[in-house]
Amino acid sequence: MILRQIKRIRTLIMAGRAWDAQEDVEHLTDLIRNDPPVAEDRDLIEAKLAELRLLAEAALQGAKGAAEQIREILHAAQSLETYDNQGARRVTDTAAPQIRRY
Repeated sequence: MILRQIKRIRTLIMAGRAWDAQEDVEHLTDLIRNDPPVAEDRDLIEAKLAELRLLAEAALQGAKGAAEQIREILHAAQSLETYDNQGARRVTDTAAPQIRRY
């Protein structure tokens, strides 16, 4: 039951459904608290939880990066004028990498 719940949380994180994953983590915590795993399953469960943590941290970093790109885009969009009041050309660079499609 615990491993199935961990797998479900992993699927939710991969799908970008952080709120649902958080609810399932709370459910997993209750499962473990109410019915602790037997000693021989603990190593496997700990390994799966460590993988889940790495995945969650990577998802968080990706979300932070996307939020930063959106901030940069919004900042650049506020000054889309090509010339300022004195007639000088305006150029606004952003740190966002150019998207490549293959």
